[in-house]
Amino acid sequence: MFDMRDLKQGLEWIEGRTKITIEVCGNNIDIHLYPDYPSEKNRVSLDLCIVYGNRVWVRDLLGNGFSSGIQNKGYGTLLFNIGIQVIYTYFGIAQGNPEANNILVSGKTSSVGDPGNEPAKSECRDRRNGFWSNFGFKLKEPDGFFTPMKAKLSELHARLDGKTENGTLYGLDLEQFWLKGNAPLLFESDIRSLMKLDIESLDLDICPTQDDIEGEWVKAVYWSKIIRKTLFCGLSVVAVYFAFSWLDLLHAFSMSFTAIFICYFLSMYLDERSWRYLPAYKKYNLLQNKRGEIISNARQYIKELEKQHNGFFWRLYQGLRVIDQSLSANIFNEMSEHSKSLYTYFLADRYDDYAKFINMPSITLGLSHQSMPRS
Repeated sequence: MFDMRDLKQGLEWIEGRTKITIEVCGNNIDIHLYPDYPSEKNRVSLDLCIVYGNRVWVRDLLGNGFSSGIQNKGYGTLLFNIGIQVIYTYFGIAQGNPEANNILVSGKTSSVGDPGNEPAKSECRDRRNGFWSNFGFKLKEPDGFFTPMKAKLSELHARLDGKTENGTLYGLDLEQFWLKGNAPLLFESDIRSLMKLDIESLDLDICPTQDDIEGEWVKAVYWSKIIRKTLFCGLSVVAVYFAFSWLDLLHAFSMSFTAIFICYFLSMYLDERSWRYLPAYKKYNLLQNKRGEIISNARQYIKELEKQHNGFFWRLYQGLRVIDQSLSANIFNEMSEHSKSLYTYFLADRYDDYAKFINMPSITLGLSHQSMPRS
């Protein structure tokens, strides 16, 4: 069972796309919920403050307001359910203990961020006031805006039936949390996901290499030069032939130089128009498109995988980095040998982020055939 010392150290919980952190600093209790983990773009926060020794002030519940895009998704309910447990833990009493009658929890509803027009304004007020009333708070004006609310801790009750939009049960127990920094590196769901990966479906073995693509480009440039030189020589010979056939010697020389000059630019013009018909250029485009499609599929795959499994790659790499601060690009090869080629997706979607994390130029993490291990 957790106590005050544990709260000060910090607690965290991760499952699926939900991450929750609990931080206690002095008299302040901050509980944060990230509904799109590993992304921390969206965050819902419950701020509590201990005042006068035995009074808890609900300072704010923010991040899931009217314009947040994550309103009415169950995140506020989950947060305050956790908040009630944290308050009991903070004061060191068990739920049902008569001492809970001596602890007052109070606050004030806030309409900041609500729409200014009706009926949306009143709908937000009714939803908010109903939200707090359902936990056991008594509102001074049940139909009012910015109305005070209060309840004894013993009168507050969690709302356990249901779950958030991303699947986290309202009945999450505080005892399921870990001390901050002690979350497991791998979850059971990570192992199951590794076992089920269908590497072959992504066609990584037939992904064109960057060397192959650049090779076709070199061929296209080579044949382009041949064509341009051939056109230039051919057009120049024809122009000079007709100049000397139809004109006197002096005018023929003058016209020949002019014709050669014109033929040079004409050959360049025709060469540019002929690129699309070169077999090497066609193959270059084909390989480029094929490579882009395969890597795009890999990127989509890792996005879905990280959404479902708590940013697996990021946690794995962070853990390895803590163990060995000297990790270099070689770690990716080592990882691939132990994770069924997941390293390929690792690079495909996030290699720039990971390159910055280990302070390496992203060019060293470029996707090439040599860096794509087979399963």
